Amino acid sequence: NKIKCVFFKGIVVKDSYPIPELRTMSDIDFLILEEDREIAHKTLCELGAKCTKNTEPVYMYNLSGVTLEVHTKFAEDIEEEKPKASKLYEDIWDNTEKLNNFEYIFVPTPQFHILMLLIHTYRHFTGVGCGIRLFIDSSIFYEKYKSEIDTNKLKADIDKIELTDFAKLSFYLN
Repeated sequence: NKIKCVFFKGIVVKDSYPIPELRTMSDIDFLILEEDREIAHKTLCELGAKCTKNTEPVYMYNLSGVTLEVHTKFAEDIEEEKPKASKLYEDIWDNTEKLNNFEYIFVPTPQFHILMLLIHTYRHFTGVGCGIRLFIDSSIFYEKYKSEIDTNKLKADIDKIELTDFAKLSFYLN
């Protein structure tokens, strides 16, 4: 239905693993434009998805045993503690590239996605908890895309969003 969407996190990161099936997933996250919420909801329901949560900014669906998280914005719950990191997500639409030759399907650029992964890991680590997989994701993703990632810009961006210490520890751990 010509709904622009940006896939991110696990569904994208899994392709960085030497064997993608080794990267298990509990859900598939993607972002849509707020004005596309109604048509996206209708389309997913027509495809057989059952809506399990319909509260902005994230609607959740179950489709054939797979959980879909459909975002209109990110709710990383770190806005008070790390407002600059939380605000970075607002720039996602300006930092995407088409997935293969699909007209309406996008992924974050590697430069932007590595920041998203670090912020997401920080949020889980300091809030709701996380296992080692989130740390491994960042490392494996970086390793695959390091030729496309400007490390000086990455360091500057990490400093700008005030995650320098966490990023250093995260990469050191890996």
